[in-house]
Amino acid sequence: MKNEFKMYEDGIWGMHLEESESTQTQLKSWVESEQSQQQCAIVTTIVQPGGMGRLGRKWDCLQNSLAFSFCASAHPKFMLSSLEVGVLLLQFLKGSFSGGRALFLKWPNDLLCLDGEEYKKCGGILITVTGERLIVGIGLNLYPSPHDNDVSTTSYTSPLGFIFDSESEFVACNHSMGEHGKFQHTIPLQFYRYYLKNRFCGTEDLIQQWCSYCAHLNRVVSFSCEEAVPLFRGIFMGLGPQGEAVVRDLRTGISKHFISGSLAL
Repeated sequence: MKNEFKMYEDGIWGMHLEESESTQTQLKSWVESEQSQQQCAIVTTIVQPGGMGRLGRKWDCLQNSLAFSFCASAHPKFMLSSLEVGVLLLQFLKGSFSGGRALFLKWPNDLLCLDGEEYKKCGGILITVTGERLIVGIGLNLYPSPHDNDVSTTSYTSPLGFIFDSESEFVACNHSMGEHGKFQHTIPLQFYRYYLKNRFCGTEDLIQQWCSYCAHLNRVVSFSCEEAVPLFRGIFMGLGPQGEAVVRDLRTGISKHFISGSLAL
């Protein structure tokens, strides 16, 4: 596998594939091989039939989407790692494209777009741990295709969304990031470079930035996890110091802190 990677001038190792069953699995195997001393590596693909989502779900890779995984070190407060990726991803997208739908974050690791008055899921983040490093997987739906109707999207707990309405809108907003078949590599690689350059050292600014992008701050949400049976409903008050969700019970007014779980608007 190592011969399929190439090193760029800035020291990042990269591999772009026409099809990868799972970029997470592909990169994990490389990290655990004799190349494991390399700190910065990314795998991108056009087609990913076996993408993974949170809680054992499948990530459905649509035709005009991005699917990639990269290596990273954890944030000093480990639980903030996925939130940091979300903030930097949103900053990158807002700075790289001149249009498209308004984008927001949903705790803990979803990217939402505002379609009319409805929030729809257009991206997700999955982090696994290998040794002392993170394998960060990202999926992003750029714009719809007629073939999307042939793909099951049962893995989505929110309505399916896209950052752009059409290919023409994507092309018009695309700042020279490559034609179809190439942008699936160039955009992830540019984001990875942005991520490495702009990581947060502290906690306070990261939490503040995340809350400024949150789609459900001070809104009523439904929460499900092992700690909240039956379904817990309350007002999302923000993040705790470790990145946990702080939700105020609608009945008692008491705030609870959740380190994991699924949140619905």
